Amino acid sequence: MTISILGCGWFGTALSTALKENGHTVKGSTTTEEKLDATRTHLIRLETAKNSDVDTNFFDCDLMVIANNVRMADEEIYLQRIKYTIELIQRHGI
Repeated sequence: MTISILGCGWFGTALSTALKENGHTVKGSTTTEEKLDATRTHLIRLETAKNSDVDTNFFDCDLMVIANNVRMADEEIYLQRIKYTIELIQRHGI
């Protein structure tokens, strides 16, 4: 199974490791180029995604896990990102 993890911070990275150990193909995402590595293989910037900052190959998966966190001060931005994530998922038929 191919699983995309949107947000490979501490939780997403640990989940990615566990899923890979169980034989799954995992695609992890990050918001900064500096953090791209073996776990975070896709650059996804949801706050600017409408400006084509989305690696659409990330959405070619069997299952997506949203592993982003929200702080109360960022609630409005987080909700906008989730809304756009849903649009991207619908567009790519996950």
